[in-house]
Amino acid sequence: MSAEDLFTIQILCDQIELKLASIVINSNIKLQLKRKKKTQQL
Repeated sequence: MSAEDLFTIQILCDQIELKLASIVINSNIKLQLKRKKKTQQL
């Protein structure tokens, strides 16, 4: 394992974390929108 390999792995891990974070944020927003629609219907 060279330093370049470790650096590449670090970048990939960061990208995966960002993708996971954006997925979580998007799903949270969708849940909030669904709740708003339900409360508006009542």
